[in-house]
Amino acid sequence: MKYLHTLLVIAMLWITYTEAIAQSCSGTATFNVTINPTPTPSVLVGGNSSGGGTVQSSYQLPCASQTNPSCKVYLKSSYTNITNFTLKWYKNNNELTQYQNYLGGYVKKNGVYKLKVIRNSTGCEAFSQTVTITGGLMAMSNTGEVANTDATSNKNEEEIFFDTETIPMGLELYPNPASDIVTINYDLGSNTAARLEVYDILGRVQTTQTINLSEENTLQLNLSNYTPGTYIIQIVGDTGSVTRHLTITR
Repeated sequence: MKYLHTLLVIAMLWITYTEAIAQSCSGTATFNVTINPTPTPSVLVGGNSSGGGTVQSSYQLPCASQTNPSCKVYLKSSYTNITNFTLKWYKNNNELTQYQNYLGGYVKKNGVYKLKVIRNSTGCEAFSQTVTITGGLMAMSNTGEVANTDATSNKNEEEIFFDTETIPMGLELYPNPASDIVTINYDLGSNTAARLEVYDILGRVQTTQTINLSEENTLQLNLSNYTPGTYIIQIVGDTGSVTRHLTITR
């Protein structure tokens, strides 16, 4: 009897506690939700490293002969910021690991190509459309297997799908001449690291600084400590450099 009484007391306490909880639901709560968008890559077909091309799902190479220099087409990523993203190219669902973070390149082989873009901060990833390349310099060998018939081929070329091409750098200064501040617009091209160097007309270093890679590709240089004259502005990358002359007036 005492045992049953104890259970009854516990049950009553639980009912009371449950009711108290139910009666305390008049408050409100707020919380923040961060949504990391998935990349939306596409492959531009045609054009070159400087621009051009359209989104296509297929392309036939104009290969009239094995030595035809036009027997190639440029595939380019719609994503060009490899600071925040990783680019991975695929042919026939096989990753072309030697071409990771290539912004694009010339393709001269038959196959189905696509691009995966990964947002580095979150790992969110997505594939582009597939691009089917036909009409390339491929033929049947005597054994019945697909063989490369390009006159410049060798035994290792079958694994090369992008011709290496260095994307040129760009540099613009304005205003020029300048008096107080000059704005420097730059394009690092294929470079993944760069620095700014300023020389006087005699080649003496005035300043040097590391350029932080960003989507803006713009920086400003304060000229208040420079005497009037002609100076050399240079952007030096890990694969090349570009130079412009700046005139400072007062």
